[in-house]
Amino acid sequence: MAEQVKILIVEDELLTATDIKEKLESNEYKVTGIAQTAGEAYLLAKNTDPDIIMLDITLAGHKDGIEAAEMIKDIWQGPIIFLSANSDKNLLKKAIKINPAAYLLKPFNLNEFAMNIEIAINNFMMQQANFPNYTLGFNTDFLFVPVDYTHQKIKKTSILYLEASGSYVKINTYQEQIIISTNLGNFEKQLKDPSFFRISRKHLVNMNHIDKIEGNQLVIHGQKLLIGESFKAKLFGNFQFIKTK
Repeated sequence: MAEQVKILIVEDELLTATDIKEKLESNEYKVTGIAQTAGEAYLLAKNTDPDIIMLDITLAGHKDGIEAAEMIKDIWQGPIIFLSANSDKNLLKKAIKINPAAYLLKPFNLNEFAMNIEIAINNFMMQQANFPNYTLGFNTDFLFVPVDYTHQKIKKTSILYLEASGSYVKINTYQEQIIISTNLGNFEKQLKDPSFFRISRKHLVNMNHIDKIEGNQLVIHGQKLLIGESFKAKLFGNFQFIKTK
């Protein structure tokens, strides 16, 4: 993924929440906030737009974690991982009705933690691919982008690169250039496709269409695009270079 995965922690025990935060950050996830009640969780889910929520079933306040999840699903549709120190079967049955991405029992180790996050994200992406909502993002084959009061279908594989131009994004394909009113960061965030990589503040490229690397430039379909210095190391880490000596 081009950006760090953003995770909201919902846990009423502050020491436990801090420990979870440290575990996540040590695995290069970004924590958008810590909520201790269902109300706080709802507001943070709405305002910080996390990619995934880790939610303790037992919370302080009038609503438990399962009720918090029900509230959150009204305004946010991403994967939820339940956390619990309780393996009670009745509690598990209640949690399953929410359709969580995972259910982790405390205490958990770091490897289990990271593995379940990756599985949750992958399963959510697959679910969206099978039941697409026909909006920009979360679709593995194509996008519908707003053009002249309609939504135009674009195959992801046909996109060469995207270019920021003020408050607009130019989508360059083999056949045409489509201009939509948004910023490149917003487009990238919704796209969530590992084939696309940010090479500068101005360009997001489909790595399947890179023809050449010429010093500080990529060549895509005859077009030379400058690689930003701060993006170079991460970009080149995705390539296999053959050495002659």
